[in-house]
Amino acid sequence: LFCHLIFFTLDRLYSSTIYTYDFSPLFVTWKKVVNGYEPRLRGCIGTLSARDIVNGFKDYALTSALRDHRFPPIQAKELPFLQCTVSILTNYEDAANYLDWEVGKHGIIIEFTDPDYNTKRSATYLPDVAAQEGWFCCLLKWIFCT
Repeated sequence: LFCHLIFFTLDRLYSSTIYTYDFSPLFVTWKKVVNGYEPRLRGCIGTLSARDIVNGFKDYALTSALRDHRFPPIQAKELPFLQCTVSILTNYEDAANYLDWEVGKHGIIIEFTDPDYNTKRSATYLPDVAAQEGWFCCLLKWIFCT
């Protein structure tokens, strides 16, 4: 992101460094510290499809910083206040029911059909989201069952 914002190319760095090209679903999350408080979400985008990790993180670092429709694009003046987390998703498994997961250990993917537009929708929550936001399985039971 830094190199993108200051128009610097990483071509020389990538050509002289040896990387492992493993493939995995991945996400890049940006958070911003404002006024010394707890960091707040500033962008998070990834893919559930396997991507090569090097190019995937390179692409999604920019995509999540500049094209997350929930936020304006990150600007260079914000760089000192940003934190970046990268997530590699592994070991997918179907849950037996809505309570079959552990806060802080499992992420969740929610898929549903929007009844107003008859379109499929989905949301992905990484494992740390539920813990950071103070979610509990009983809260989800209330949300989905009332």
